[in-house]
Amino acid sequence: MRSGSTRQSLMQPFDSLEDVLIVPLVRHLYIVEVVFIIVALIIEHRLEVTCVVSALDLILFTTQRHYA
Repeated sequence: MRSGSTRQSLMQPFDSLEDVLIVPLVRHLYIVEVVFIIVALIIEHRLEVTCVVSALDLILFTTQRHYA
């Protein structure tokens, strides 16, 4: 019986490369891209800071819910 439980624990799937590396990388790059776009909009159109902060809060909230 003991060898069966050991064998079953050895057959547990390992984390794939996508889960370990690619998903966190894409999440990080997405947030960096959003921040870059907002900064570009501030520079080009001189948007009010309150509008930008509200937009950034909304984007980060939806991103966290999407990847959670």
